[in-house]
Amino acid sequence: MEPLVSLLYDIATLLELCDENSFKIRAIQSAARALEDADTAQMTLQDLLALPGVGKGTGELIAEFLETGSIAQYHALLEKVPESVLEITRLRGLGAKKVRALWQDLGVQSINDVQTAAEAGKIAALKGFGAKTQANIVEAIAQYRSAQSRFHQHKAMREAERLAEKLRSFADVQHVEIAGELRQGEETISQIVLVATTQNLPALQEHCRREPEEFGQGAWEQATMSFTSQNGIPVFIECVPPEQAIMRLHELSSSALFHAAMLERFAANSASTLDLADETEVYRRANLPYFPPELRIKPAHLQKEQFHEKLQNLIELQHLRGTVHVHTAWSDGKHTVRQMAERAKALGYEYIGICDHSKTAVYANGLSEERLKRQHEEIDSLNAENLGIRILKGIESDILTDGSLDYSDSVLETFDFVVASVHSAFTLSSEAMTARLIRALEHPATMILGHPTGRLLLKRKGYTFDWDAVLETAKQHKKILEINANPYRLDITPEIADRAHEMGILLSINTDAHNCDDLELMRYGVQVARRAALPKEAFANQRSCEEFLALA
Repeated sequence: MEPLVSLLYDIATLLELCDENSFKIRAIQSAARALEDADTAQMTLQDLLALPGVGKGTGELIAEFLETGSIAQYHALLEKVPESVLEITRLRGLGAKKVRALWQDLGVQSINDVQTAAEAGKIAALKGFGAKTQANIVEAIAQYRSAQSRFHQHKAMREAERLAEKLRSFADVQHVEIAGELRQGEETISQIVLVATTQNLPALQEHCRREPEEFGQGAWEQATMSFTSQNGIPVFIECVPPEQAIMRLHELSSSALFHAAMLERFAANSASTLDLADETEVYRRANLPYFPPELRIKPAHLQKEQFHEKLQNLIELQHLRGTVHVHTAWSDGKHTVRQMAERAKALGYEYIGICDHSKTAVYANGLSEERLKRQHEEIDSLNAENLGIRILKGIESDILTDGSLDYSDSVLETFDFVVASVHSAFTLSSEAMTARLIRALEHPATMILGHPTGRLLLKRKGYTFDWDAVLETAKQHKKILEINANPYRLDITPEIADRAHEMGILLSINTDAHNCDDLELMRYGVQVARRAALPKEAFANQRSCEEFLALA
């Protein structure tokens, strides 16, 4: 449903650019959100039309899209608003109202026009903008352009898994593996790479040509097919005979220098690169321990015995016993506490930490003290049912501008643990942000520093601060740093995670889940940790529930 959701949001934006009825705009946005939040894979049209937030008018748009693959209203609106003006709304910090002002008052019709107007100082002179907004727009343009060739991991993974499954259905394909940046756990992805094992390349090529809805108008160059996926991501399918498949998979799941160093090891050991059973045999023949794809980056690591020891105890998804930064319908999540707990149990977790937003986060339906009491009563009641998973009373407390948390100490004492996060005032100076984070870490109630840089991949850079000072404070006060597994964040980086671990600072891999499906995002956080070559002992939430709580 991703193309339909995007189309509905675009229609709402176009209506706003045309200064149309606000109720109509909100109705379309509500329908888009309903589709975005729902598990639509097995839904019929009637199921979609019955979703809360889908009304009669928006239901007609959905039905039209499912029947025709498009919506006439969208094309009619593009007759009034150039598509290049719609693109301007993709810039961070520029909503439809501001874009309408730029379009109507300055005559800009493209991102290039916006940049030209900014460079001439015309935007700063426009009512309601100013010099600071103009500077932010210039930065947003640079960031937007750099992000155009990159994609979020989870979107690329969904498409890669769908295409891999389709290829596996062909009789002439023995195996299909995802390779490239996705397999290595890169923060963002430039392309999808699949390795398909086949003994009959012409037959596979013919299969793909017969299904243009899946493989587009794919172009074949010898044994490689390239095309653009349904969600706009470049795809490369490498087709190889069985005897070459494993080594080719290794090559496409490693840095070029790392793979070259491995080939030198093979040559030194007079080992064959053909007819390998699996990738573990690649390393056996090279007289090396197995390097997982996330760590096939630096060839120097092949020579280091100390690094080899790290490979024996890498964190794995199944090591994590708790998921401890989870939102529910009490604030801005979709599902209830019970639903989130039951899904977490089904995924094998022993405990779940409910961390809805605190009262300052009005935009996210943050919890007042009175609503907190009711939530805690619900959690107590659910725990009394012995659901087979322990539900912990947590909170994601906003770190205010001065570094304080937004509940009194007496309220903070009612939680089992506190995740403290910055959600506002991202543009503070480095000195002010450093002081803000240090004060929050010094608070006795703080257990975990949530998404420490506040970045949103491909959208917003993190705020700046002195990492040395923050890490030293976390170490001194025995606080935990979060690796946020949400693929829009993946905050912190492997480099910072490694530094924290070397300093003796504990980490926690958290999904920041806002619905049940988000609980399965944990694998992306685990990849960050594995790229840092961290052991399971580095993580607070691989401990038992009682051991985890003892850290609070």
